[in-house]
Amino acid sequence: MSNLFYLLSAAHSSRFARHFLTGLLTFTEFVSGGTVSVRHALGLRMADFENALQVAAAISGDANFILTQNIPDYRGLTVTALAPTDFHKRFVT
Repeated sequence: MSNLFYLLSAAHSSRFARHFLTGLLTFTEFVSGGTVSVRHALGLRMADFENALQVAAAISGDANFILTQNIPDYRGLTVTALAPTDFHKRFVT
């Protein structure tokens, strides 16, 4: 969420980012990991553990995608990775 806020603020304004995220939360859910997600992440064959935590939390929360600038690390997974620029094109403009 903080990365999305930062990107929207940089592209538009802090006020815009707050307004957009408030609207986004009316039809989306943001998830975080718990013990089960951490155990799941430990079992994923990913080089970057932080990315594995994001994938596990996304799976646990039935997320449609993960927002990241690091698309290559998420290839071949059950959760789709979406670049911030693609997110911006699809949902902001």
